[in-house]
Amino acid sequence: MSKNRHYYINWKTGELTFDGQSKLLEPKLIAVLKLLNEAQGELVTYDEIHQSVWPNIIVAPNALQRIIAELRRHFDDSAKSQSVIKTHPKRGYSLQVKLETFVANVSRKKQLTVRTVRQKYFMSILVCILLCASAFWFKQHTNPPIIEQLKALDTQSKQFSNVVAISQDEFVFYDKQDNAPSIVMHNSTNNIRHTLLENITLYGRIHYHASDNSLRFGEVVFQEQIKCAQIVKFSLVTRQKSILIPCNNKFNHSPFLLEKNNLLFTQTDKNSQSHLMLFDVNTRQQTQIELANDFQVIPYHQSNQFAVEVDQKLYFAELVDNNLEFSPAVYNFKSTSKHPMIWLDNNTLLVADGKLVIWLNNQGVIHQQTLQTTMDIGELAQFNDAVFANISRKNWQPRILDKSDTNSTYDIAPSMFADSSAQFRPESQEISLLSNRSGISQIWLWHDKELQQLTFGDKDISSYLWQSPNNLVFNRNGRLFTLTLTTNKSVEEIPLAESVVVVNIMQSVNNNLLLSIKNKEKDQLVWLNQTTGSINKIYEGELSWAQQASKDKMLINTNGQLQYLVSNQLVPLSTFKDITLQWRYYARDGFVYLQDKQKNIWRYNPNSDSKSIVGQYSSDILFMTDYADKRSQMLSDNLIAEHNELVELLMSKP
Repeated sequence: MSKNRHYYINWKTGELTFDGQSKLLEPKLIAVLKLLNEAQGELVTYDEIHQSVWPNIIVAPNALQRIIAELRRHFDDSAKSQSVIKTHPKRGYSLQVKLETFVANVSRKKQLTVRTVRQKYFMSILVCILLCASAFWFKQHTNPPIIEQLKALDTQSKQFSNVVAISQDEFVFYDKQDNAPSIVMHNSTNNIRHTLLENITLYGRIHYHASDNSLRFGEVVFQEQIKCAQIVKFSLVTRQKSILIPCNNKFNHSPFLLEKNNLLFTQTDKNSQSHLMLFDVNTRQQTQIELANDFQVIPYHQSNQFAVEVDQKLYFAELVDNNLEFSPAVYNFKSTSKHPMIWLDNNTLLVADGKLVIWLNNQGVIHQQTLQTTMDIGELAQFNDAVFANISRKNWQPRILDKSDTNSTYDIAPSMFADSSAQFRPESQEISLLSNRSGISQIWLWHDKELQQLTFGDKDISSYLWQSPNNLVFNRNGRLFTLTLTTNKSVEEIPLAESVVVVNIMQSVNNNLLLSIKNKEKDQLVWLNQTTGSINKIYEGELSWAQQASKDKMLINTNGQLQYLVSNQLVPLSTFKDITLQWRYYARDGFVYLQDKQKNIWRYNPNSDSKSIVGQYSSDILFMTDYADKRSQMLSDNLIAEHNELVELLMSKP
């Protein structure tokens, strides 16, 4: 199939086009691809590639393999077929297809040609009275902007957040690279930076206001040994900081200065409940704006117009008499995390969802484009017409805590990849985990300090669970599959009696799976019978985690509170009422194992409603993913580092 395809490449922009689709390649991918192309099908050795792409630089041993895997994915190739890139074992690689060079507007012309044909057909069926309107619509919507290149900007940091564009090349951001986090101002052209505030802990977002050339943000402080966050103003002219709103045992953060000296901010309490607040700078009066707990609000400059993300839906809204008046939802998000967004003008919003960039107005989606990058967009910033993105990759590292060996900890298959969700394989010394080291998040098995890939596919696996030593179940793109590890390894999809989206696999009990699902946009906790595919709903509403603690007791974590589900009603678990717990816990052999935030590990007996401390953990082993009492070992996820890059999104003009 690859030999019959025509591949077009723009070496300047990194745009690859074939079969009517266009993909944007990162600079390192382009460098390797260009080297292979110049060899005209001949072998290019490992050393030749390393000397050309990484001169005088020591890189990870598998850096080249990762780039080849990424290139194959962009070409719809694989290590098995090798129809585009051929591997010469222990020697190097060669390119098996011909690449044709094209100028920047080739793919653009193709798009315009396709759209012109469609427009002619559309206009042919309209009555004459609509011709003018359709011509205007065509101009606005058939020629959307396209991100043609990601222009890297130097920040002299690999761990930063809260990027604010002060000018075309000057940025303020929160530098987290050193042990003393700081707010800095950095010029990406001459690499001159100034430290504005040292040893500061931020909460929420930084807002820049051009009229008084100042920053406003939430700063974490301690009042009478209680942690909270106050809103402060920092002048970029005088370099002085002043308190606008004291914390008063709350976390005040993410301020926006509106017209008429009103400050909009978010107030979060100790139970993680958030409220949208309006603060009158003159009278210092605070007014709560009614809104659901899980929200994000982005004002359009100093107006009463807002973009509001709430319950995974995006709305346009106006502030009228201290209340938000919503238009119908313009977009539904699939992921639950908050999404970066900025206003391009008073009617157009730019939103990022992972690698997907979406242009929206009050009628819905105008255009969307998936960036061909291994990193996700974490933040968006803007100065005039220039748009910038903080793209990032988080490096998660699974670790094991061995209580039998004086609480020693060690890494499982240490790498620079996003590895997570480690689990003990039943009746074995082996440990499984999720890793994106193949380019896609898949299940791997760690044994005797070596990793073996268990699953393959073109979609990420988000959760999985062992059911026996040779069987596990996993969630891929909202669908369930079983993997049987016998001589003939097999993968089969689990048919579901209802059309639902699986969010998380939490527990397996007697051929029944405890799942969190999305059913018609509603969050539900259900039991799935694997034999019949039937679904039994046991709870509807937001929840973080759940485990069947005993035969008749379901333990649910909602908003950080542990509760029993009894006769379809949630009853608080008083045993842990004065203890702040981590969100995940595991039922094992009649007990439930939990972590608190004071770094204790608890064993809870649901039958006697009693608890006891069975160990401690450290900041090096934070988020429990499995617990084996007989082995005196705990597995955990740990964020080792977050790698950030600041780029400018270079777009074509519509």
